[in-house]
Amino acid sequence: MNTEEIQAAYVANSRAAGDVLQSEFPELAHLATGGEFYFSTFKILDLARQLKRFQPKSVIELGTGVSTHIFDWWQRETGCSVTSVEESQQWYDKIRADLPDTKIDIVLTNKVFNAAECWYQWTTQGDRSCDLLYVDGPANTITADPTTPHVCNDALLIQAGVVLFDIRVTSVMHYKQKNPDAQFTAATHLHPHIDTSLIDPDIHHSIFVNRD
Repeated sequence: MNTEEIQAAYVANSRAAGDVLQSEFPELAHLATGGEFYFSTFKILDLARQLKRFQPKSVIELGTGVSTHIFDWWQRETGCSVTSVEESQQWYDKIRADLPDTKIDIVLTNKVFNAAECWYQWTTQGDRSCDLLYVDGPANTITADPTTPHVCNDALLIQAGVVLFDIRVTSVMHYKQKNPDAQFTAATHLHPHIDTSLIDPDIHHSIFVNRD
């Protein structure tokens, strides 16, 4: 399949995924934005399925957004502890406003970086561990040089039973290099040919899962 065919198949199947999301997780279906952000349907569906699969009792989320709403749902369903870490005052304020009654511990902290890596200051301020770590932050480019991607190093600093990477292919490869025995799979989609471009963020969204 060429790029155009893959994208067309993805759009068609993302609509079908909306029906699956409504069937499996009707309480989350309203989070799917549709339109040009069609990847969110797969993101919501896959993350909800992973939570059901792994049944974590403690979650650390790096970078807030639609995933925070899903973790809020999981916290209400199971009573698990959730910490969401954010570097942006704008996003911190938004998620506070969106989820005023959440029991999630939402932390605003600084991003730290060197020539090649970035991480949250919060990560190094204690012994951090959880059943499930969700990596969607910090922003992996440095403001002064937005063309240079930096790998997100928090996954190597936090002890987690399962690690989910939200796209961030360079961070996945960095983690894999440091943990050669770790096993990864990509998010499951409805079209069998989509796997040919799972690591291409220009085509669609992906979640990589460290199953170990």
